Amino acid sequence: MALVARPLKSGPTARTKLEYLYCSGVHGAAACPTVGGAADKWLIQETPLASDGVTKNGPVSKRYFDSLDREIRVETQGFDGSGTATAIYKDTQYDSLP
Repeated sequence: MALVARPLKSGPTARTKLEYLYCSGVHGAAACPTVGGAADKWLIQETPLASDGVTKNGPVSKRYFDSLDREIRVETQGFDGSGTATAIYKDTQYDSLP
């Protein structure tokens, strides 16, 4: 289930579609990863679009956030030249409060 979808950037040649999505357990949404024991609650999916506003023209990326709205994972669609889109992950773990 989407929170909202709107363009982040637009210009004469490109734009980016933003989708704010819930993770599982919230309004019946799809599963999201757990990073360092912190379960994701929501994510932002960014899709670069050509000037026609429809054609995808770059890698899709997803940023996952925990219940404290901290970014805990960035997932970017990779490219290895073979036609397979392997995901690239950057995880962030936070110390717990004493």
